[in-house]
Amino acid sequence: MVDVSPVVAGTVNEFIDWALFITFIMILYYGVKLLLAGGPTKEEQEEQGRKVKEKLDEMKGGLKKEKEEKKRRDLLWPAHGFAQKAEEAAERLRDDTLKQKTTSAVLAAKREVKNIKSNLNDLKQMLRVARHKTKGEDREYVGSLYNYTEAIIKHFEDNIADNIPKATLSDADWKSQVKAVKDSANTLRGWLGYLMNSIETYVDDEKNMVKLTVPSATVHSGSA
Repeated sequence: MVDVSPVVAGTVNEFIDWALFITFIMILYYGVKLLLAGGPTKEEQEEQGRKVKEKLDEMKGGLKKEKEEKKRRDLLWPAHGFAQKAEEAAERLRDDTLKQKTTSAVLAAKREVKNIKSNLNDLKQMLRVARHKTKGEDREYVGSLYNYTEAIIKHFEDNIADNIPKATLSDADWKSQVKAVKDSANTLRGWLGYLMNSIETYVDDEKNMVKLTVPSATVHSGSA
């Protein structure tokens, strides 16, 4: 999913709110005008009133749903953005670095490791803030995201953070350690993708809330 700028997201949300409000006013205006107009029988007026009420109830339901979805998006989308950036950095670490046993290749890999670490820490912080803003089942759900993120960070620290191989290694050791790092980066991507998918599902419909369980990792040793 494309990461949406908060400014753009806010503008879109304001536009939706105004469009729904204007539509609501128009329905109300024409509904009242129709009821006050002369001509229809009592039965026809009652039927027209029933249809107007149904439409108004439908609009109110739509407004409520939009507001609730916006609230969930505002709560968790910052965390989703950091998860996506960490996932993209892990993908680059897996696919674009350490292709050659050179100092420049090692430095490029370490830059991606730094990106992953920074975004994972920001992800954890955003989830901590979100958890404090929620109650009941929503709080339990956000808490499961937080615990899941802590497990992701542990996997990163144990298998990636300090395991970028040195260019001075033998060819055999270099190949072995590069494979371990890339396998771990791939695992990291998968977990982050699952986290993002859970957030997206929750934002779209709170009823689809699925509490995440701490993943069980396959640990790759940097000296294997």
